[in-house]
Amino acid sequence: VFDTGSSNFWVASKPRGLQVAQRPYYKPLASHTHEATGKHFQIEYGDGAVSGEYCRDDVALGHLELPNFTFAEVNNTRALNNFDNNKFDGVLGLGFPRL
Repeated sequence: VFDTGSSNFWVASKPRGLQVAQRPYYKPLASHTHEATGKHFQIEYGDGAVSGEYCRDDVALGHLELPNFTFAEVNNTRALNNFDNNKFDGVLGLGFPRL
């Protein structure tokens, strides 16, 4: 989802304990450039909250390549209503950070 109301960038990673993925997930163990930061991430929306950890990895959006880019790897979407029934896998915040 493109979000003009925030500057947050997060992607869903496979929740712990999930045996069969029903959707595409970010797979940090499949990346040779993934680096965990150990910093917790949580954000509240009108429909609920998501949480996970910040990480760094190489990100490509079309022809734009962002090496060692920091974003949130979300592994808890239980509080976000209907996440499993929606057709998005994360949020790309296009808004400005707080001034």
